[in-house]
Amino acid sequence: MKKYERDKCFELMDEALRSIQYAQREWKKYEQYKEEDNSIEAEIALREFEYHRGYAEGINQVLVSIGVRSEKMKELNEIIH
Repeated sequence: MKKYERDKCFELMDEALRSIQYAQREWKKYEQYKEEDNSIEAEIALREFEYHRGYAEGINQVLVSIGVRSEKMKELNEIIH
């Protein structure tokens, strides 16, 4: 893998990590809204969670399939799974 390609992969890893962190914040919002019995806001937060988690999982799958390995990949895998 060329340096340029490797750099792009690391940028994608960072994006996936940001996305999964955003998803975690949305999950906390979802749980809070469920406790407050606010079903509409809870549903919105749940959809946001699913979108961002799915986006991060997709990036992770692509990076795994092309053979990218690093500590950030391990961190991403631990958070997702």
